[in-house]
Amino acid sequence: MQLMQLRYFIAIVDKHSFTEAARECFVTQPNLSQHMRALEKELNVPLFIRHGRSFEVTPAGKLLYQRALQLVHDIDNLVVQVQRVNRNLGSPLRLGLLSSMDKGALPQVLTEQVLNRTGLELELFYGSHDELYDLFGNSSINAFISDERRLAASPSFNKVHLFATKLQVELPKSWEAKLWEGTSWEAGPRKPKLEVSQLSGATLLLPCESEHFEDECHALEQLIHLEKKGGHYQLVPSLSEGRRLLQQQIVSTEQPELCALLVDKSLLKGEHETPAKLSRYELLHQGKAIKRRLCCYARKNLGLAELDELCTILLELGAKQGSVAAQSSYDYDHAELEPSPEPSFTEHSIPL
Repeated sequence: MQLMQLRYFIAIVDKHSFTEAARECFVTQPNLSQHMRALEKELNVPLFIRHGRSFEVTPAGKLLYQRALQLVHDIDNLVVQVQRVNRNLGSPLRLGLLSSMDKGALPQVLTEQVLNRTGLELELFYGSHDELYDLFGNSSINAFISDERRLAASPSFNKVHLFATKLQVELPKSWEAKLWEGTSWEAGPRKPKLEVSQLSGATLLLPCESEHFEDECHALEQLIHLEKKGGHYQLVPSLSEGRRLLQQQIVSTEQPELCALLVDKSLLKGEHETPAKLSRYELLHQGKAIKRRLCCYARKNLGLAELDELCTILLELGAKQGSVAAQSSYDYDHAELEPSPEPSFTEHSIPL
């Protein structure tokens, strides 16, 4: 079975005419008929029931038509992708990631995926929200990943919604009884969810780099709606260091001091399993999960096909199902399925 024969067959079914199909495929009608007889002989099934000059497609032919459509479409897409990868070889893609995102496994995996699927040579930049914005504004980077609230849509760049990640915390298991005091004790351990109000007064351990600590604290205050009432954020250099501090914590019944480690699974965070002495809870605000909605902001000099592939890769690495291109309601400036919150910095505008 040849690809050319499948194209001829699809044209015949679409036009319902050998003559029109031959004209569309730039072959003679006898040549087209000869290819169809050869295809039927190879498959050992009739594809057409002929009635003089007219015909109808057999059930086997209808099945072949449906599968051939997808097969030819996939092959055509593959050709385009292969040509695009070859065309882009040597071209740079400078991508900015938040400093809270993974610096271990992510760079190598992401670099390999982008090169193999787009041909672009990836260079990663890590920084705070504002640092990435500045790099994006002066064209030092082509694209960056950040919170949805950071920028509104603009004619000068594309804004693609990726996914919303649920904010979580890890706590010493020895604190579970105190957390659920006054509520049904049975509900606590079996339901790993926690109202953020239960952390009022707690010290929240925040993994990030020291130079981005203030910016991350500000972003979290807007996100988690927590009145700390004497509690505060504490910088920890890594998730593993935060866990070490939690496991060293000495719980005093006379002077209790609760520490909670914030866990953001935004993009290949790499936290793996929670240690045995700790419990992980999904944070809720008035019964609803607290989500950090991430977007990819890309300058117009990054082609839409390359942007589609980049965002699909990010979705896959974020362990999310599906691809950007498969979203029926998808468009580059307004890809959300629900209303977006107001952007944090409405005065920002990226120059063309």
